[in-house]
Amino acid sequence: MSIGIENIPASTRKPGVYLGFRLNAGRLSLPDNAQKMIVIGQKLASGTVKEATPVDIYYADEAATYFGYGSVVHLMVKAALNANTYVALSAIGLDDPTTGALAATGKITIGAAATKTGVLTAKIGAYPVSITVNSKDEKKAIADSLVIAINEISDLPVLASSTVDGEVAITSKNKGVTGNDISLTASTSNDCVQVTVTTMAGGVGFADIKKALDAIFPSQYNIIVTSLTQSADLTALKEHLDLVCGPLEQREGIGVYGLTGALADMITSAAGVNSWVISPIGLRKTASLPYELAAAYGSVMAGEEDPAMPLNTLPLTGIEAPAIPDQFDRKQQEALLKGGVTPVEIGPSGTPQIVRAITSYTKNAQNVPDATLLDVTTPRSLFYVRKACRTALTNWGGRKKLNDLTITSEHGILLSVLKKLEDPDLQIVEKIEEYKAQLQVKRNIQDATRTDAKIPSPIVRGLHIIAGVIDLI
Repeated sequence: MSIGIENIPASTRKPGVYLGFRLNAGRLSLPDNAQKMIVIGQKLASGTVKEATPVDIYYADEAATYFGYGSVVHLMVKAALNANTYVALSAIGLDDPTTGALAATGKITIGAAATKTGVLTAKIGAYPVSITVNSKDEKKAIADSLVIAINEISDLPVLASSTVDGEVAITSKNKGVTGNDISLTASTSNDCVQVTVTTMAGGVGFADIKKALDAIFPSQYNIIVTSLTQSADLTALKEHLDLVCGPLEQREGIGVYGLTGALADMITSAAGVNSWVISPIGLRKTASLPYELAAAYGSVMAGEEDPAMPLNTLPLTGIEAPAIPDQFDRKQQEALLKGGVTPVEIGPSGTPQIVRAITSYTKNAQNVPDATLLDVTTPRSLFYVRKACRTALTNWGGRKKLNDLTITSEHGILLSVLKKLEDPDLQIVEKIEEYKAQLQVKRNIQDATRTDAKIPSPIVRGLHIIAGVIDLI
C-alpha cells in the first residue's frame, strides 16, 4: 500500500532527501469536551450592547454594562457565575416587548406611624433590603427611606417610588410577563410598624426569542439557558436544537429553563416540550427567580465535562432554599422525575442541589411512555461519541480514493475510537467487543463516492439507584 507522501511529486529527478510533514497523523487522541454556555434574556435600554448580539462574559459587572443593571440577562449572568465561577459564558440580550407591553408592579404599604424602634426588611426576589425604623416615624418618612434603600441597589430587578399615603410602588425594570415572577415580601423586627405587601403582577408582553436563536444559529453553544418559558418560546428553542443537533449541522446543545411555580404547572410545561435535548429544572417557591435557577443549573452542567457523569447532589450555589413546607418531598420528586422535570432538594448545608438531571422527553412519537432518553447524560454522551468519531474521521480524511482498502481503514478508525471511549479513564461506552460486529462501513448504493457507517454506541449509564435486601440471620 502506498505510504501517501504528499507535495513531493513522484516525477522529481533531482537527487536529495525530501521530508515533509503530515500533521494529521499526530492527532490520535480523543477531542476535549469543554462546554460553552449562553444565556438568553431581556436587556434594558441602558445596556451598551445591541439587541440579539452575543458577547462573551467573564464578570457580572460586564453584563451589567452590556445589558443594564438589574436586567434579566445581568441577573442570569450573576447566578451562573455564583454557581460556577469558571464557566465559559456568553450572553445575548433581547429588547423588552413594545406594543401593549406593561411592566409588572407591586406594592409595600406602611400602615401607620412606627410604635417602636426596629428594622424593616423588604425582600425582592432573593435580595433583602433593610432600613432602620425609629419610634414615631411617620409612614411617609418610612416609605421614603425604603424607596431610597431599594433604588440604591442597582442590581435589583425593580425600581421603587413612594406616595403621600406611605405606599412604596415597586415596578419591574424589564417590561413583560417576566416581572410577574419577582417575589416580594416585607417583615419587621420588634413589630415596629405595620406593613403589608401586594405581590408583583400585571406584566404584559413577550420578548422575541427567535431573534436570539437566529443570531446564535451559526455558533456552537453546548448549553443554552433561556428566561423565556412561554409555550411558543420553548417550541422555538426545541426547533432550534433539533436543527443544530442534527446530522447536517452537528452543533450539539442542551436547552435549559427554570420553573418555580406549582408542581402541576411544572409537569404540564415539560409535557408540552417533550424533548430529549431540553431539561427544565424545578424548585417550588424559591425566592430566586426562575431564570436565576436555570442559569445556575446550566452553569453546573457546563462544569461537568464528563458527559456520562450524573449531576446528582451537585449544589446550586447562590439559589435560595424555599421554606420547609414548600420543599419537594419524595413523592413529589418522583412525580417530577416521571414528568420530565429535574427536581431540586435541599442539601444538609441548606443549599439547593440537583436530585437527578433529566430531559423533558417522556413519550415517543406514538405517545407511549419511553425512558430511553431520560437522563441528560444520554444525549450528552451521544454528542461526545459523535464528536470523537467525527474528529477522527476528519483527521484521517482529506483526499482519498474510495475502495475496499479505504472502507477497511474507516472501519478500523471507528473501532479504535470506540475502544478509546471504553477506556477505564473515560467510560463513555462499554462492551465494545460484544457489539463490534454491529459496526459496519459500506458503500452507499446510490452514490458511488459515499460511504455509510453504522456505529454502535452502548452508552454507559449513571448509577442512580442501589437496591438490596438485608437478610435476618
